Amino acid sequence: SLLLACFAPPAAEVMDLGSGCGVIGLAYLLLNKDAHVVGVDRSEQMISCARANAELLGLPDYLAVQADVSDFHENPRIPPERHDLVLMNPPYRGPGSGRLSADPLRRSARFEGPAGLEGFLEGAAYTLKNRASLCVVYLAERLAALLVSLRGHRLEPKRLRMIHGHAAAPAKVVLVEARKNG
Repeated sequence: SLLLACFAPPAAEVMDLGSGCGVIGLAYLLLNKDAHVVGVDRSEQMISCARANAELLGLPDYLAVQADVSDFHENPRIPPERHDLVLMNPPYRGPGSGRLSADPLRRSARFEGPAGLEGFLEGAAYTLKNRASLCVVYLAERLAALLVSLRGHRLEPKRLRMIHGHAAAPAKVVLVEARKNG
């Protein structure tokens, strides 16, 4: 997640979609002091954690908003074509594709819910300005599905970085930058 904050290009208006406790958005803000970052998560508990983390880091301008990607079009707090950059760490795993956590918050962070990857990408495309960037971290084993889905939402992949635990290991995750209508 922290690598995504370093991978992303500088931007003024940034959304951290599926922000959880704010790790990516807050790290991005520490690296890009002039940015305005909005963290969006469907969990009220995670939004509270993000706000507390922003306060502890002395970043009172970080805004955390509770919203679900499935209702972006109806949510007045999520304007269309507002952001220069969307950062995204969506749930990686499809239903039934791994060990389930007993903790519902952890489970929802790791496994796709009803909106799935498609819902996250639709939300990102909705809030991104034309030609603006989306930066996403995802499982390397699901890279092909990610690239196809990006293109299906008019988000053209432009840059990719594979992340390996060590030189001899296969990549576990991938960072991808895509451009809306790019």
